[in-house]
Amino acid sequence: EFRTISISSPSQIRNPHISRSYIVWEDYRNGNMDIYLYDITTGRERQISSNIGQDLSPRISENKVVWKSQRDGIWGIYLYNLETEEEHSITNINSFTAFDVSSNFIVWDGGPSLSQIFLCSTNFSCPSSLFNLSNIYNLVCAIIISLIGVIKFFPSTKYAQASDLLP
Repeated sequence: EFRTISISSPSQIRNPHISRSYIVWEDYRNGNMDIYLYDITTGRERQISSNIGQDLSPRISENKVVWKSQRDGIWGIYLYNLETEEEHSITNINSFTAFDVSSNFIVWDGGPSLSQIFLCSTNFSCPSSLFNLSNIYNLVCAIIISLIGVIKFFPSTKYAQASDLLP
């Protein structure tokens, strides 16, 4: 069955993202960008974030919503759990350009010259750095991880080796 759903706001809405029956987006209806969610199954809309800072670029995976927020003049990554209705600060480092969420993990770039990828589980078990991309070999390891679905944590001082990644 195909149906059309129209989500509207009295102001600007941008950057929609979908997972399962949830759609998230950034919305300017309160005078600054906040994150909203629409549940396709129930037809209900709700506000996820509300603060004086800008909340942008929402991503959703299953019941986890992640976005970047400029609170207190510092950009950070935040997570909202739809089941527990709790918000958590993941990082506030200003020096990141991209992030994403996948059911149990959040990943973002950062470090000196944006040369690292960071990984945090959604239960907040976070290493300081997963890969230092100044070594191209680690990029190959990241591809292996995505193909075989195995995640192992490495101290920021140790490069990931292929033997560390394979089951």
